[in-house]
Amino acid sequence: MNLPERHARHYLKLAESASGDWQTIDADLDQIRRGWNWVCTQPDIQLILEYIEALRAFQNNRGLWQEQINWGEEVLKQVDGDDDHSRQSGILQNIAWCYYALGKFQIALGHLQQALALLDKKQNSSDYGPVLSALGVIYRELGENSRSAEFLVRALEIRRKAGDKSGEAIALGNLALFENHRGNREEAIRLLQQASKIHEDQSNISLLATTLNNIGALYEITGSFDNAAIAYQDALAIHESMGDMRMMAITLNNQGKLLVQQGKLREASASYEQALETNRILGNPIEEATTLSNLGHLFSTSGDVTKAQEYYRAAHQIFSSVKYQEGEAQLLNNIGAMHNRARNYDDAIRILKQGLDLAQSLDNKALISDILNNLGQAEAARGRLEKAEELYREALQISQQISDPHGEMVTLLNLSSVYAQLEKWQSARECCEEAQPIARKLGNAKMEQLATEILSILKLVE
Repeated sequence: MNLPERHARHYLKLAESASGDWQTIDADLDQIRRGWNWVCTQPDIQLILEYIEALRAFQNNRGLWQEQINWGEEVLKQVDGDDDHSRQSGILQNIAWCYYALGKFQIALGHLQQALALLDKKQNSSDYGPVLSALGVIYRELGENSRSAEFLVRALEIRRKAGDKSGEAIALGNLALFENHRGNREEAIRLLQQASKIHEDQSNISLLATTLNNIGALYEITGSFDNAAIAYQDALAIHESMGDMRMMAITLNNQGKLLVQQGKLREASASYEQALETNRILGNPIEEATTLSNLGHLFSTSGDVTKAQEYYRAAHQIFSSVKYQEGEAQLLNNIGAMHNRARNYDDAIRILKQGLDLAQSLDNKALISDILNNLGQAEAARGRLEKAEELYREALQISQQISDPHGEMVTLLNLSSVYAQLEKWQSARECCEEAQPIARKLGNAKMEQLATEILSILKLVE
């Protein structure tokens, strides 16, 4: 064994033995890369694959997506024409996930379709399920919901049939995200809790942390703020211990949103800024733009329109460049809400209608409801009360359909205000009476007090 080979194998062994210790790998990364460069000049495919497997988790956690793509493409050159289609498919899947992380969904889709074609004769094998899951996720991002559901359900069936518990948990998690996107929150939580139990039983702490983060997001949406805070904190602690910068940034963003809802704007700003710095280090454009949009919303909420517009412009530039429609739709909603606060109602209506068209094309029910509420506020402010009532009624129906108590509460209070202006006193009172217990259940003292005050005023005028 010559010196370059001894060097390469020594650092491969180090990477394998320190797979859960990202700090050790980080310190020797230059030497590990030297070993990889030598390995690529050799005909030993197995050694190349061992290098990729040993470094995959580290590269994921550190956001080294392009490096993984380059390594994967190098291997594909080496195994071109190989009869082991499972091996080629696995490499293509890993490259696809890297493009997914970079927000390049169409490129990811192309690689996954190649991977699926290679496994066409092995549709009942354990190799087939992961490709189907990945395709389901990509189609969801591309707004093709029927195709997404088809692939996600098939993936779950195959993994259960194969007795692949870890794969089953991953498939449950992907299906839960799809159900959440469709607004089926209770079903999404149920699926995630199943996945969490399997990850815990399998001692897969990385996927457990990701699942906890998703559970936290759903608890937040359904108004269980204390449970959401606990889930986020538990997830963040695991991500930090693993050095998983990508998931740290996502969790920090989620924590920031929760803190904004709780009125803790200073703490929210700190979480967002930490997430923004991390996403810039990782070179993740979609997550960077999402954080910029969140910061814009925070400053808009606090009344600093100039600062909000600065962040919104930066976010829009990124979302447009990567053609991420979900992000653009949410951003348009945030900008419209900002114009509402600034009493620029014509601009608000114009921008919100653009966001509504986009959200409806994506079938994002939670976002549709939110935009309808903001449109209702703008129309009411312009004196078009019947139009505002129509918009609020539509938003209320969606909030109830997708089990969004916070959205339901806000919409009921908005409706109460419109009914009062229309002198429909009984309807105004009924909406307030429905909103009050929801606010109490959510622990939202501010909104509960607002409902109480409105009811007191209504009793005087009825």
